[in-house]
Formats: sequence, C-alpha cells, structure tokens
Amino acid sequence: MTKKVAFYSFGCRTNKEEIDTLASQFRAGGFEIIYDEKDFFAADFIVVNTCSVTLTAESKNYRFINSLAKKYPQAKIVATGCLAQQNPEKFAESVDFVIGNAEKGGIFDIITNNNSGIFAGKIDENTKLTLPKTIENPQNSDRTRFSIKIQEGCNSFCSYCIVPYLRGRPRSADFDEIISHAKNAIDLGYNEIVLTGTHIGQFTNSGKNYIDIAEKIISLSSSVRLRLSSMNPSDCDEKLFEFMMKNEQICRHLHIAVQSLSPKILTVMNRNPQVVDKLFENLQKYRKFLPSLNLGGDFIVGFPDETDENFAETAERIKKFDFNYGHIFTYSPRPQTPAAEMKNQVSEKIKKSRSEILRNIFAEQKQKIAESQIGKTEKIIIETDGELDGITGNYLRVKGEKNPKYRKNQIVEVKLREHNAAKNYFSV
Repeated sequence: MTKKVAFYSFGCRTNKEEIDTLASQFRAGGFEIIYDEKDFFAADFIVVNTCSVTLTAESKNYRFINSLAKKYPQAKIVATGCLAQQNPEKFAESVDFVIGNAEKGGIFDIITNNNSGIFAGKIDENTKLTLPKTIENPQNSDRTRFSIKIQEGCNSFCSYCIVPYLRGRPRSADFDEIISHAKNAIDLGYNEIVLTGTHIGQFTNSGKNYIDIAEKIISLSSSVRLRLSSMNPSDCDEKLFEFMMKNEQICRHLHIAVQSLSPKILTVMNRNPQVVDKLFENLQKYRKFLPSLNLGGDFIVGFPDETDENFAETAERIKKFDFNYGHIFTYSPRPQTPAAEMKNQVSEKIKKSRSEILRNIFAEQKQKIAESQIGKTEKIIIETDGELDGITGNYLRVKGEKNPKYRKNQIVEVKLREHNAAKNYFSV
C-alpha cells in the first residue's frame, strides 16, 4: 500500500520552496503527497515547516502542531524549520520527529529509517549546502517553477532578526553544481528557474556571484525564464538593472526585503539607509526602461522608536518608490536580538492601525499596476492541464478558458484584457 506524506508550511517563500523540494524527494521515493489539510486523516507522516519570524507566528505554529496528534493519531508528526531549530526540546512531547534546518534536506532518509527522534544539530560555517540529487519530472511535479536554493544564512545581524542563529552564517552551493542542476531541470522541460536563498546577494563561490549564475542559466536555453527571489536593497544595484535591461529572460519582478523606508528606523534596525536611497536612485533611473516591473517588498511596522512621523515617511515612500504590493509584519521581539531590549516599544493597537494603513495603500498600488498592464501581451506557463492559468514574468496571475489544448508547463502568449480586483487575477 502506498504511503502518504502531508506537508504544511508556515512563513517565508523560502520555506514554501523547501517544502516543494522535499515533496519531490518523497514522490520519487514512492510516496503520495498531500497538501490539503482536509485530507490529512489519510497521511502516514505530516511534515510541518515552521517559522519563528514573530511571536504570533510562533504561537500559530505551536497551536497547529499540538493539534495534529489529536486530530490525526494515525500519522507521525514531523516538525522542521526555524522554530524546530530554535527550540527543539519544546516539540519533543508533541511530535515524533524534530528536524532542524541543517538536517532538513535529509528528512526523507531520517523518517524512513528511524522511528522517532530529535535531529537538530548546530549550524556553523562548515555546514555544507548541497542540492538535491534528483529532479522530479515537471509533468509529475506540483511545480512549474523550478527553485534552486543557491545560498543559506545571513551575516547582517539586523537588530530584530534571529535568522543568523537559526539558519547560520552565509553558505553557498557550488557554482558548477548549480548550473548542472539548472541544465538538468531545463532538459526535463522546466521553463522557469527561480534562484532562492536566505539572502541570494550574499552568494559567493568560485569567484562568482548570483548575477553570474543568472547569466549562465539563461544561456542554456533561449526559452527559459529566470526569477530572482529573496532580494535585499543592496542586491539591487546598477549591475542588476543593467543586466535585466539587456536580458528579457529575467523576470520583471523583484521582491525586496526593505523592512522600512524611514532612515531613522533603518538605522535602529542596523540596516544602512544609504542603500535604500541608492535603490530609489536606481529605480528612478532604470524603471522607464523596465515599464512592466512589478516591485514588492517586506515591511515591518511598529518597530521600537517608530513614531507617527517615521511611519508616515515609510507610507509615503512606498508610493514614491512605486511598490506594487507588500508583505506586512508587525514587529515582535525575538530572543537574542538587541531590538527586544530596546525602550519605546510600540503598542499593539498602534501596530494594528499602521498595518491596516499599509494594507490599504498596497490595495491602491496593486490596482495601479493592474490598470497599467491592461492591453499588454505577456507569456504565462500553464500550471494545470486543460486550463489557461498561470503567472506572467512580472508575477501577475492570469486565468482564462478551459481547453484540452493547454498542457502543463506549456508557454502561452496572452493579452491582458481585464483585472478582477477581488480575486486578483487577469482575464484574457
């Protein structure tokens, strides 16, 4: 009888991409994959990729995981990810396996060769970042975008962040191994490659940086498109924009972890405000050459010392910089971080109010880019057989007719005719 494994991911895009990679390993090992919680009752294993970015996230993770054993007693529960790395002992009584970030890539071997246990070793500069040995055929995969984690960890030590403690200092995958991995994926039929990591701008191997990787990958095939993920303001320099201008295969989509656009708050965060100023200069200089660029960002509201004036500065600069969408996080004190000990903590009521203000701004910004794209012709990659459904290079959802002529992973050119604001997709 085929064993079944269920996956659930909290937190960042990197977490989700890691789960997609793990799912392909289990499928190659003969497992049936479950994503929908209503089907968890049939799972032999339930793997939860945890997040500890905020106290709220932690609470949600603990509540969810503690409920699983009661709801689904037939399954062995596996906690992995940042919260499992941060506090493995706290999970010991409620799950069968606790697997830290260093061991995450080996989950398949761990849970198929052991009955239970804690596998959460210390992460240091000697912890090697390796790529999966196998690549799933795109027709069997849940994914049409193929992600390659080129880098892990960070050494920036922002005053609010525990990532360096939970994912370690920067480690990079081997350049030649990345290119070989990408070539194999393209040969199998993937038409989009995504470069991911904690901070891909900190990739360094064999004297190469992330743009060198991008340049080499797009040279492998004229039809493949490449998407950049996990960007920081310092990554978005003149070299990147010049590269994007010269190469249409690079997706016109950047998601940048800016966190704040107030120079004072950036300084308190131990982030360089001059880098954000330089980002603005580059956007002013290059955006006219990249008219379809969809710009998104991560924003923290209610950081210690953030006054109404500081927040208003961020809100106004979101519109001035033309961020089209944003992921909003209310500040939450994290253990081991300087910000947790800072005075002038902002009340939860004010955080909630500021979050709502940003949500309204982004709703307006999203509508603004939607209106600017009406009538434009873009390419999508079909995600489901028989349905005109996919994502454009600049990260806009497109839905159209159902027709058996459409095949998963097929590249289709579409004209954007109307935007459904409520459901956030374009019809064609």
